[in-house]
Amino acid sequence: MISSILLALSFKMVFSTIPDSFDVVTNVGGERIGWIKVYSCVESSTSTFTYSNGQTAADFVQYFEHAISVQFLEADQTPADVDFDSPTDEFAVMADVCSNPVIALNNNLNMAWPIDASTLLSTGATADASYVSAEWKGTSAALARLVQGDSTCDCAARDPQAIYDADVEEDGLFLYWACCNHDGVHITRNQCSLDYATDLAGIEGVSFWLGFARGRNKCCQVEGDDGVLSTDCGLPAPDRRDLCSFSLAEFVDECYCAAEEEAAFAFGGNPENMVKIELPSSVFYVLASLIVVGVVALFASCLF
Repeated sequence: MISSILLALSFKMVFSTIPDSFDVVTNVGGERIGWIKVYSCVESSTSTFTYSNGQTAADFVQYFEHAISVQFLEADQTPADVDFDSPTDEFAVMADVCSNPVIALNNNLNMAWPIDASTLLSTGATADASYVSAEWKGTSAALARLVQGDSTCDCAARDPQAIYDADVEEDGLFLYWACCNHDGVHITRNQCSLDYATDLAGIEGVSFWLGFARGRNKCCQVEGDDGVLSTDCGLPAPDRRDLCSFSLAEFVDECYCAAEEEAAFAFGGNPENMVKIELPSSVFYVLASLIVVGVVALFASCLF
């Protein structure tokens, strides 16, 4: 227990950064999240882990502290393939922004067992169905794979172990252990399973993704017993692209962003200092229609 906590504290003192670029950006619950793929692994009890861009586990640990979410997906999926606001995928799961598992991740601690966010120690409970549904996003079938404990074995509450330990030779990360759930997620330093006891047909493996605030200006902070999204992170100035809203069409988004970010920076660059006005997409279509009508009228006047 003590060794895990000391490892977590030393981790936070040494590592602290956010990726320079993201593999994909999504909008979940109104929050723009930039994602990087950490690795993919073949489903097996003795798996191999293929880290992105030829990197290793040690290269990604530096990003844990400022992550605001994670996803476990099928190996060939990306976060853009799954709508977590209306999930339908049988296996994909996403940790809620700044949820209890994310606070554990921020401190290099396994995300399976519930922790007291202020002490980083066990709450004395396991991840039952109620806890999982409150902390994770996904379909009921996907969330059931994260639940710990059943009547067949003893899955006791315990203090979390370190996700990454430089003294351990295995190449994986001890991310999640749905103990006593033989249909559950087991992703450790040498195992990669969406279903512990079954070789899932058509599922070749798992991919693990880290999510960050799009503008790199927010992180998770602990307030009371909960994690909250905060700009009080000691991070560099925000990426200006995060100061705009996510609209339905990408081309509209870019135009809208350009105007909105200028307005934000007029208020000192802090989006909290400005009032954002979200215009429905129909307004843009009406404006576009008026422009078209105006061009046609101008052309007609030239002819006649």
